[in-house]
Amino acid sequence: MRNPMLPPRRVAWAILLMSLCLTLAKADEQTSCGDIADPLEKLVCLSPNLQSSYNTLLNATAEAKAALSEKGRAELADGQEFWLTQAVDECAGPSRIPLDRHAVRACLEPLFAARAERIRLLYHKIGPFQFSAIEYFKVNYGDRDDFVVGTEIERQQLDVMYPQIDSPLTSSTQRWNDAVGVWVQQGQTWKFHGQKYARNFDVSISVLVAHAEDRFISLTRTVSVRSAHDAPDQREVRHLNIWIESGTALQPSDLFDSGTAWEEALRRHVREQVAGFFLNQAAITQALDPINWSVEPAALTIDINLHRSGSEVARVVIPWRDLKAYLISPVPLQLSVN
Repeated sequence: MRNPMLPPRRVAWAILLMSLCLTLAKADEQTSCGDIADPLEKLVCLSPNLQSSYNTLLNATAEAKAALSEKGRAELADGQEFWLTQAVDECAGPSRIPLDRHAVRACLEPLFAARAERIRLLYHKIGPFQFSAIEYFKVNYGDRDDFVVGTEIERQQLDVMYPQIDSPLTSSTQRWNDAVGVWVQQGQTWKFHGQKYARNFDVSISVLVAHAEDRFISLTRTVSVRSAHDAPDQREVRHLNIWIESGTALQPSDLFDSGTAWEEALRRHVREQVAGFFLNQAAITQALDPINWSVEPAALTIDINLHRSGSEVARVVIPWRDLKAYLISPVPLQLSVN
């Protein structure tokens, strides 16, 4: 699925990078980088300390491209453009003016390394599926925008990443890709505490594959909000567990025997592991809903969203062997029950 928010290819970030390169070049009395056309390579040439991180990024990008289809490589290229825009905004945006070349270089170096890790995290193979990703980034100064609701906004930032199946691409896996895109859009509607009055904040939506096998994929979506003011960081964690062929969501009866006390077993584990948090009955009941489950081979992970002055997430991890007595037989997934 083509990212609908993509700006004209290479234009926006190339302009930003070239402006930054010109600033750095003017700050140096001598430079041999004038013949380099590519903005990123010129930036690295002007900043030798970036070379190691840049080489790591090049290697990660090459490894990903080698495993991806043409569609996946296009998605990777789109993600790179958005990341470059984000990196330049963070290290040389309006808040950084006037620019200091040493500060800009020091800021960019860890971002190069972090980008390499992100590529390896998103563009890889899990089970039978080769994954690519959709990534996009937006930042607005002094404007309302459609991705969040705010008043008298000084600055809004949105950073989104979520997986797509690159291969095998069938009608079933394409349906899964489309469903994930819709689910991510739903994550953008989360109303965080104090949103009505927030004027300066960052929103991050990150979706990662927790587990994948022939018939099934389990995803984890984390929506995080960071305010520039004194409000605490907030986040919400949800999960999407889909049967590939049918396109239907996992139900408790797909794993647990209704004739057993599986519900009380999950509640008991929540009470034992979340001691110290304020738990009411509504929070405990979340343990029974698969939208709070990450189904992984070794354990069932349950994320309990505790909404108070901010949003806290309590994580409960239950080895499948501790739930063996409550599972249906045969278990339809590759779970370590012994």
